[in-house]
Amino acid sequence: MGVAGGSTTERLEAALPALAVVAGTALAGSLLRSASTAAAGTLEPKVQRVATERYLALVHRVELSTIEDDEFHRLLDGARSGPWPRPARPSS
Repeated sequence: MGVAGGSTTERLEAALPALAVVAGTALAGSLLRSASTAAAGTLEPKVQRVATERYLALVHRVELSTIEDDEFHRLLDGARSGPWPRPARPSS
C-alpha cells in the first residue's frame, strides 16, 4: 500500500521508513559537520603557526628598503588576504 491511500495512521506507518532515512541522513550530516568544524579548529592554529614561522624566517633576510617599498606591501597584503583588491595604503 502506498502513502496516498488509507487512514492517517496507516499513512504514517507507511511513511516511517522514509522518515527514518531522512532523520538518519540529517543526523549523519550534522555529525559530519561537527567533525569537520572540530578538525578545522585544531588544524587552523597549526597552519597559522607554521605560516608565521616561515614568514618570519624569510622576512629577516629582506632589506629594509624593500620592506618600505609600496610594491612589497601590495604583494604582502595580497599574500595575507588572497587575490582580492584591498584599499590603497596611505602614503607616508
